Amino acid sequence: MEDIDGDLDEAGISEAEFKSIFYAWSEYLLIHNAALNPNISWSTRDRAMPFSAEYGVDNDNIFKGQTRGQRSLYEFLKKRFSADEMAHIEHALDHFLETSTKKSPV
Repeated sequence: MEDIDGDLDEAGISEAEFKSIFYAWSEYLLIHNAALNPNISWSTRDRAMPFSAEYGVDNDNIFKGQTRGQRSLYEFLKKRFSADEMAHIEHALDHFLETSTKKSPV
């Protein structure tokens, strides 16, 4: 959070707002792109997951999969935040992923 605080402050986005956005954004990714519960068998995961060669987050399209529908997170955020603020949010999410990946052991 320390690395992105300045960027969020510049855009007028509080840490609490960003955390709420992050939780909603990551919940979608976890539910739709991964089966994380270790008790779920691989055969069940294979049947439940959409067939896709893509796992992870597309840095060029941070809200991929979250841009359509009545309850689209992206559309909701666009109603609340300006284009400039959205750019800051996208940059903060991207930076968060970038730094957390670098810090995690392989």
